[in-house]
Amino acid sequence: MFLHHKILIIVGGNSRFTKHLIVQDSTKKKFDKIFLFSGGKQNEQGTRKAEPSISFNNYLDLADLLMQFNRVLASNSKSKILFVFGGTPTEKGLYDDTALYVKALTGVLAAVTALNARGNVRFIIIGSSLIFVPFIHRGKYKDVKRFEYRLFLSLRSLSKNIGYVVCHPIRPVSSLMGKLVSISMEELEKEIIDNSCEGKTLKSRIYTGSWPKKILAKIFVALTFGVG
Repeated sequence: MFLHHKILIIVGGNSRFTKHLIVQDSTKKKFDKIFLFSGGKQNEQGTRKAEPSISFNNYLDLADLLMQFNRVLASNSKSKILFVFGGTPTEKGLYDDTALYVKALTGVLAAVTALNARGNVRFIIIGSSLIFVPFIHRGKYKDVKRFEYRLFLSLRSLSKNIGYVVCHPIRPVSSLMGKLVSISMEELEKEIIDNSCEGKTLKSRIYTGSWPKKILAKIFVALTFGVG
């Protein structure tokens, strides 16, 4: 279990999963404080009323994001901190806005490289399993998510305190293939909470769903990028 206070910092505060995660009893029991950072406008009014202990923060650019991170870390220097990056958009249509996903990816890069030296910090990137499926046509979405994974591989060489969630589509989904491998928000939540424990080694790749779905994802990862 974590010692001292437990801090959860989520970068990418607009996703459906973020809104789910921050109100769960398991999250509230595990973490004393929650900070949300978003590169875009957040619709947090309803959540703010229900969860007044959550701090909502928008950032303008990379320098602003790092400055805000440092303020949080300075005021919680003895706390154990988990960063969860879900900053790249989950909706394919949003990838027409280049600035949006560039801001998200640079946020991951900056945070890990700048904060890696601290022994009290862990990082988890929520990625996508679909980028490893060879028969899904390439497009801007897949290219960006594949770059995100390569970024993770580079960062993993710097720090063993970073893990990548090979995340299947989260229900509800419309495509047939998506429905076959989809997972619930509770399944993703469990993997993140389980990997936030200090006494547990952080896996480099965190697989989601039932064992058949995890095995399928491992096969695709091995075929695409090498051993999964």
